[in-house]
Amino acid sequence: MTLEDRQDEGAATPERRFHDALADQIVQLAIKENYASGAHLTELGLSEKLRVSRSPIREALKQLADRGIVEARPNRGFFLTDAAASLMASHLAGSRRGAVELPDIILRDYANGDLPDTVAENHLTARYGVAASQLRAALQTLSQFGVVHRSQGKGWHFEPGLTTPEALEQSYRFRILVECGGLLEEGFSLDLRGAKRVRSEHERFLAHLGDGTADGFYAINAGFHLLLAESSGNIFIKRSVETQNRLRRLHEFASFSSLPFERMQQSCDEHMAILDAVEEGDRDFAAVLMRRHLERAPRVRGVGTSSLG
Repeated sequence: MTLEDRQDEGAATPERRFHDALADQIVQLAIKENYASGAHLTELGLSEKLRVSRSPIREALKQLADRGIVEARPNRGFFLTDAAASLMASHLAGSRRGAVELPDIILRDYANGDLPDTVAENHLTARYGVAASQLRAALQTLSQFGVVHRSQGKGWHFEPGLTTPEALEQSYRFRILVECGGLLEEGFSLDLRGAKRVRSEHERFLAHLGDGTADGFYAINAGFHLLLAESSGNIFIKRSVETQNRLRRLHEFASFSSLPFERMQQSCDEHMAILDAVEEGDRDFAAVLMRRHLERAPRVRGVGTSSLG
């Protein structure tokens, strides 16, 4: 199965899908950094933040203009039309995709068996219609997370064993140690602004549950766990959770896409219960809830095919 077959817009080119992904990343950046209505979105600034060239950034901004999220002003550039607080609702309602980055697209293809264990750079640039520099940036990101390493010549090799059930079980047991421990760190200080954003994202996702996507569910799920890791005040816990979030894309593409809505709602409810306990100052109870949340993943218990962590 090709990437085209797996997308809602089957006729879209790989280049168009990359621009789609960049448009979603720009929206996420505006939300994360709380851009105000009327904020000037410069090609140079976005290029530096997202580590891609200005040409695809320009195309992504044009797509956002077509969707009414930014306004193109002659000889001045692009400006945000919605305040960041209302941008997520507009994005969820108007986009048929979750935010999919090139590293995640590569992971999805490998997880679905569409890429070999060792693959050449020129094969990937042709497949996705991106510049060599953009592809290398994506592969370097995956390398930092221990997913791929450079082989001889210009080839890249996926690390063996990452997609096995044993690897998934071990990753969840590792997450239990790290994430529950992070909640109990002496330097833990909840990012209140981030917590408000995460809670709002969950509420909006649930309000549009029937229109939600697997990628959208993954995004709010990963964002919740990263918020608590960042709040731990321990950089090594944060980095570990970032790595696990990325690896989960490899482990769970198929399971996320097949999750029924009621299981997505259950996971969101568990996230909010954990956040409630943290906000109430009961981090011990929050750690207990987190352990239950992660242990409840069916694969860790050896049953079923999907997880909710």
